Amino acid sequence: MIGKKEDRRPGHPWETDSFMRKLDYLIKALAEYTGIVADDIPANIGVVVDMLSCESIEVLIATGGEEALELIANHPPDLVLLDVRMPGHRRL
Repeated sequence: MIGKKEDRRPGHPWETDSFMRKLDYLIKALAEYTGIVADDIPANIGVVVDMLSCESIEVLIATGGEEALELIANHPPDLVLLDVRMPGHRRL
C-alpha cells in the first residue's frame, strides 16, 4: 500500500481498509479538481499522487510546510492532503 514497510510510520490511519475505502470515495467525488499533496516521504507522495491522478485530479506536490503554504496561496486547491508532522513547520 504505502511504499516499503520501513517507510511507513506506525499507527497511521492508512493501515486500515476503512480508511482506504473512505479515501477512494473522496477521490471519486473530487474528479476534475485540483489537490495538493504535502509530505516529506517520497513513497507516501507517490502512492497518493497515483491514486489522485487516476481520477483526473490535477495534483500539485509539496515536500515541506513552507512549500505547501506557497502552493495553497498561489493555486487554491479543492483538496489538501498533508503530513501534519513534517519537519521544519510546526503550525498549520
